[in-house]
Parts: sequence; structure tokens; C-alpha cells
Amino acid sequence: MLVSSIPIPNPRSRWKGKVKLQEVETARLETIVGCKFCNRCPEAMPICSKKKPPLLDLEENHKVACHLYA
Repeated sequence: MLVSSIPIPNPRSRWKGKVKLQEVETARLETIVGCKFCNRCPEAMPICSKKKPPLLDLEENHKVACHLYA
């Protein structure tokens, strides 16, 4: 699957790059104990596959669930 919907700040420029995402079977997502993105995240650490990250407040109306922020 290729994603090309990244917004560009300049409306006259066009995004020509593509981001390739790994496809994940839905059944496999149900068996993941830790973070649901641990098998696709480039920043994944060993703890990501073992423990679900806590949901943290970064700012008002801005939350994150990631071990990098814990």
C-alpha cells in the first residue's frame, strides 16, 4: 500500500514522494500484547512488543501513547 496524502504547506508545490507501509493482517493485530504499531514503527524498542504504552497528555487536546514519551 502506498500513501501519498501528506499535506504540503505551499499549495503550488506537489508532493512526489511515496511512503510505503507494511501490510498487517487484522488477526495478527489482535494477538499483539504491547503497542499495536510495534511491528511497523521504525522507532520500536523491545518494550513496545511486550507492554502497552500509557496514554499521556502532551498539551491541551493532544495525547500520545508511546514509550518514547514515557
